[in-house]
Amino acid sequence: MKVRFIVILLIIALVISITQCTHLKNFSTLDEVNEAIAGKKATLTLFDKEKIVGKDVQVFPDSTVWSDSKLNKKQSIATSEINHIILRNHLRGALEGLWKGALIPGGIGFVIGLSDGDDTSGFWRMTAGEKALMGFVLFGAPGAVLGSLFGAANGSNNKYIINNEPPPLININYTKEYFLNTWLDTLIVKGAGMASRDLEPDAQKTSVKYYAEMDALSKLRELVFNLHVTEDSTISTITMEDSNLKDQINTYIQGWQNIDTKYHSNGDAEVTCILLTDELKVILKENSNFIRNP
Repeated sequence: MKVRFIVILLIIALVISITQCTHLKNFSTLDEVNEAIAGKKATLTLFDKEKIVGKDVQVFPDSTVWSDSKLNKKQSIATSEINHIILRNHLRGALEGLWKGALIPGGIGFVIGLSDGDDTSGFWRMTAGEKALMGFVLFGAPGAVLGSLFGAANGSNNKYIINNEPPPLININYTKEYFLNTWLDTLIVKGAGMASRDLEPDAQKTSVKYYAEMDALSKLRELVFNLHVTEDSTISTITMEDSNLKDQINTYIQGWQNIDTKYHSNGDAEVTCILLTDELKVILKENSNFIRNP
């Protein structure tokens, strides 16, 4: 009976020690959240319990955008639909698993050894303190190893609560311009260019900036053509049979602006480019029968 009780205690202790830790992170502005998750993979948990995993997540007051590695394109969702964002840290998970795996099972081993008392007979006699120390080492060492392994696998979570309550349910009359009005006023993308070792420094700087801007332009074009104009249709959909409209939109995209260029120590470059959507909405309203007609 005593052995069974000890085994149960150790199992409980081990389960507790490998349980994933979640830390609630407080913030005052969305910029703090964006800074924390910049360039990292994060999990967006929606109010309907759906989980979205994305990289390069950017949270704005009206919408949230991210890079979908499976679809290889930018995605977006209304920020009001997001309950919280989870950022997982595997190294910290390993460290937390290490100390929990050592202290919790080791602590139980310590108590068991101490409660067994001093030996009063036998060739090799141990005091309660020695038994306690042995119990801590015997139970704590494997617990620390398992805890760190499971902790590294599961990670430690930083939780950023974006909205405490879901958006109110309202009946919306989806007019032809409804989805256009949900767009961000400014689309923002980053582009990257890799340095070529075969060019002279001045030419290399020009070249790497050019390729970074072309990368950003490609991302902008993809983002624009995936904007919704109705619940079921995107710009890409409605321009499939309207080449004139498609040409107008491609021409408008060429009006993008490079607002920041950074050169890295290895010679690579990163640019931040923007495109305003106000005139794009005008183009659609004036030229697309899909939007204009009832």
